[in-house]
Amino acid sequence: MKEHINWRVQNGNGTARIEIPEIPMEALREIIVNSFAHADYRGLSENEIDITPTQVEIYNPGEFPQDLTPVMFAEDRIKSMPRNKVILNTLYKSKDVEMFGSGFKKVYAVCRQSGIRTDFHMSYGGFSFIFFRDSVAENVTKNVTERKMPSHQIVLNLLKENPMRSREEMAGIMGKTVRTVQRALDKLSGEGMIRRIGTARAGYWEVIQDQRNAAEGIHAGMEDE
Repeated sequence: MKEHINWRVQNGNGTARIEIPEIPMEALREIIVNSFAHADYRGLSENEIDITPTQVEIYNPGEFPQDLTPVMFAEDRIKSMPRNKVILNTLYKSKDVEMFGSGFKKVYAVCRQSGIRTDFHMSYGGFSFIFFRDSVAENVTKNVTERKMPSHQIVLNLLKENPMRSREEMAGIMGKTVRTVQRALDKLSGEGMIRRIGTARAGYWEVIQDQRNAAEGIHAGMEDE
């Protein structure tokens, strides 16, 4: 991950140079360790790290405790609720986990000190923790993110331009994560606006909406006659 995020150099003592990442490595490390320690390994989804020009999203394939949030664990002194005790104990003994239940508190403290914005997203079967990248990176996709339209509409427009686009390509263009693009694709497929032709690797997306609109236009023209 180190080579995929931006670093700046700061002068230290004498001629020493200190390299500082745009997102504190200890915060990234805590969320990644948390993701593996509390994942639900019985499900079909897996741990994921999505890096875009605007954010770093770490997906944990394990539902968050009901009615609780990462902020509550950081501020309300809620005790750890381990899903995988053996894994957590192993990480503790290897010193990858310093103290049970302290991970989110450390992440928020470090990010607050560094001026890094964070967010989280709960979903069925898992949750994502998001680190927002600096404003310089955000400008890369400013022309896309400023569009006042939902993600699924942007995905539909991209597929109209090129039905061969991959999830990764669209995520890069939009400045969103692959998981966000996949949710948009699921919505469009569920509403019958697109359908997959061929395999996941060698296929393409057929935009049904355009065909439906064209057919409706021909039918309306015949009625006018």
